[in-house]
Amino acid sequence: MVKPQVNFRSSFFCNGFLSVIFSKRLSADFFQRVDCFVLEEIMKPPIKTLSIGQVAERTGLSVSALRFYEEAGLVAPGRNAGGQRRYPRADLRRLSFIMIAQQLGFSLEEIREKLTSLPQGRPPNQGDWARISKQFRAQLEQRIKLLNLTVERLDGCIGCGCLSLKNCALYNPDDRIAARGAGPRYLLGDLPDEA
Repeated sequence: MVKPQVNFRSSFFCNGFLSVIFSKRLSADFFQRVDCFVLEEIMKPPIKTLSIGQVAERTGLSVSALRFYEEAGLVAPGRNAGGQRRYPRADLRRLSFIMIAQQLGFSLEEIREKLTSLPQGRPPNQGDWARISKQFRAQLEQRIKLLNLTVERLDGCIGCGCLSLKNCALYNPDDRIAARGAGPRYLLGDLPDEA
């Protein structure tokens, strides 16, 4: 029986020692004997990075926006020997997340806070993204509730204090709701009979 041969260049830790293998032909049972050898990690192709132009093209963001996100601490591209930014492919999802979250009205600070929970040193997996989505889901549901309330009540008294509509005199006589705070109190959750 012919045993399969493996050709590769890589390095690995085994029993605490760094071993470097250069173009060795090793039999498959070598890997079975070395229980700490992580074959999947060794055999993975190197992660292809993307230039800032490639990322801009793929995400639809301008190069200046990518630089801004870097300055804001939302992405941290590496640099090649010439000093050019090199983005891991996982940053495409991170940048897409940033774009979507901004469109949903989240501030860069809120987005940065969520992104800091992502792992460093490896691309985020589905579980990592699910955790962030769960955090955002609660905030989004609150916003959806407020939007629905606004749609339902926008043509009536919203408790803003304008007193310009006929039903304001019924729901907010003499702007009593102002005692509850600033803004459109009825859209913010106060009920007319609480005033």
